[in-house]
Amino acid sequence: MLVGSSFYDKYVQPMPDKPPPEIQSNPKLYPYFKYCRGALDGSYFHAWVREEAMARHRTRKGLISQNVLAACDFSMKFTYILSGWEGSAADSTIFEYAREHDLAIPAGRYLLADAGFPICDELITPYHGVRYHLKEWARGSQRPQTYQELFNLRHAQARNVIERVFGIIKKRFNLLRAAPEYSEVMQAKFVSSIGALHNFIRIHDPSDNAMTESVDGEITTASGTHLVEEGPGQPREISQEELGFQITNEEKERAEARRDRIAKKMWDDYQVILRERQE
Repeated sequence: MLVGSSFYDKYVQPMPDKPPPEIQSNPKLYPYFKYCRGALDGSYFHAWVREEAMARHRTRKGLISQNVLAACDFSMKFTYILSGWEGSAADSTIFEYAREHDLAIPAGRYLLADAGFPICDELITPYHGVRYHLKEWARGSQRPQTYQELFNLRHAQARNVIERVFGIIKKRFNLLRAAPEYSEVMQAKFVSSIGALHNFIRIHDPSDNAMTESVDGEITTASGTHLVEEGPGQPREISQEELGFQITNEEKERAEARRDRIAKKMWDDYQVILRERQE
């Protein structure tokens, strides 16, 4: 059965500890993200719950949902799915649980995440107060002016894979478009099983049309990205108190230093390319 653990365990495999070929083949991303192993995000799925459970499952927009945390690799396959959390749960809270229990990220490796998550040893997030969304860049039609802008642009281009995957499964599987009247446990299993089925299709039919279709344009919004914005395209850094996530100042500073090293190397190489084009 699709809802059984054997099918899920067979087709949702932890990320391998090697540079993804999709990163290696892209000079805009490699070698800068050579230790990146995928992208992470949370997404809302419709939920059917009893009246007494509605408050816990109500999102900020008033929808009754479950919040699902997932990671994927750059070949658009899920490598981790944690379903069943109530819609009121913050992405960062679910990540904290996953990090403490079963989300295995090899030491020294990391995933790309949006500003709704904390920067830490396992995650690299964008610079706050700096343009981030790909749509913002498309409207601006101009080059990055700082290393932070360049980093955020390429971070968004790479991280977009998890939004695309969420968008694809929501578009493909009608079951996810409504609230199925099953127990909360079974509804959580549906999402995990459909993620495994998505991987099955991806492995055995890589030419599947849905995998190459644009979902809602270049940027997929179906997953419900949880950025908190100060203004158009200006993600605000969320404090650790808001996140409810416990990381030490030492870990935060270490992660920020890693992001700075990547961004500045990326910027230096970008300047060389611009000079060569002008010659």
